[in-house]
Amino acid sequence: MSLSHHDSLPNRFRHRMRAAVEETIVAYDMLQTGDSVLVGVSGGADSVALLHLLVAASRTLPIRLGVVHLDHSLRHAESDRDAEFVA
Repeated sequence: MSLSHHDSLPNRFRHRMRAAVEETIVAYDMLQTGDSVLVGVSGGADSVALLHLLVAASRTLPIRLGVVHLDHSLRHAESDRDAEFVA
């Protein structure tokens, strides 16, 4: 597999994921023009991916995004790193 082929796989996947998220939002009438969406981001891969997908969707869907992170400090230094990453 060439490097260029390898590099294009993630791009195709990201494009399909963005399209699927936007199509789902529209198909289920989940958001209306001007809606505000508050995204809870822990710093983990899943919530960061969700944030990236919603940022991309906000370029074509007229919504406003906000980000919130709640640090319970249950994991001490690891919690601190997550809070810094999200900020």
